[in-house]
Amino acid sequence: MVSLFKELTLNGCEIQPGASEVFAALASDGTFTIASQPVFTTDYKGDLYPYTIKGSGTYDSATGVLHLEYYLDQEGFDVSGWMFDNGYMDTDYFLADVTLN
Repeated sequence: MVSLFKELTLNGCEIQPGASEVFAALASDGTFTIASQPVFTTDYKGDLYPYTIKGSGTYDSATGVLHLEYYLDQEGFDVSGWMFDNGYMDTDYFLADVTLN
């Protein structure tokens, strides 16, 4: 499991303990899809907000790099889309390149 969301603060919202593991099946060609699934809950001024994740990516076994392209949804609010529409990101999805040991 890769923990991308450990100790993350998202726009002033603290991610609560117990963030979910994200499940994805790795195909033989190194690609994978993350089906929409719960990922974490944030606390903003005492109110809890659940988030889901979906996306896709690739894994390069030669370099150990996991490339993720993913979307976060907070009860119908498309976080990544909003960030793109408001000029905070160049894509309408989040990107992460993680090197696995």
